[in-house]
Amino acid sequence: MILFFIGALILLAGYVIYLHVQLDKKSLRILQLEVLVEEMKRIWEENTGNASGIIVEKNPNHIAGQHFRRFLFNDDPHVFLYIHYTRLKETAERIMKEGFFFETVLYKTTEKIINDTVDLTYKHYMRKQYGEYVVVIGIAREVYTACLNKIKKEKNPRKIFPEHLLAFPCPSPDEEKNEGFRLPVAYIKGYINYVTGEIFPNPLYNPSYFPPSVLE
Repeated sequence: MILFFIGALILLAGYVIYLHVQLDKKSLRILQLEVLVEEMKRIWEENTGNASGIIVEKNPNHIAGQHFRRFLFNDDPHVFLYIHYTRLKETAERIMKEGFFFETVLYKTTEKIINDTVDLTYKHYMRKQYGEYVVVIGIAREVYTACLNKIKKEKNPRKIFPEHLLAFPCPSPDEEKNEGFRLPVAYIKGYINYVTGEIFPNPLYNPSYFPPSVLE
């Protein structure tokens, strides 16, 4: 009987410890969310001048400010936009002149953006650690839809993404990485430096460009 009570006490103590651990994990997650929310509020207030949601461009060089948004969203609204962050101007220049390289799928190294201040600020906050140069990619909805329609006719449509039809296979610019795909220069809208406020548009930008692979 004594052994039974001792065993029960051990089990009870173990369960109490387990509950404490779970509570600590939950508290940590809540704390992390609170920190993220506070950081987002700070970024918003620093770059808009207020917390009410009205843009007053306290910092016009912030990516969500009107200075950059006019460049980002001056296209037809039926253009899908993506941004890619990089540390070096040389890299951004190379992308604008040679096209954008990706290994497997586009979304792994880019963020799709919409003309919404909160969405843009959040994605900028999540990606800005990768560099101050932001390459902008634009693909017309009609082109994207044509790719989807073509994919539906393939035998294994789940393994094909629209960007695979828009890009062409090529070796990686980094010798240590695998081969991948490169989007044509026509889809590169240009790049910006969100620190200095500079904008570098691509004169060859044409989001409605249909590659031969899509027209076949």
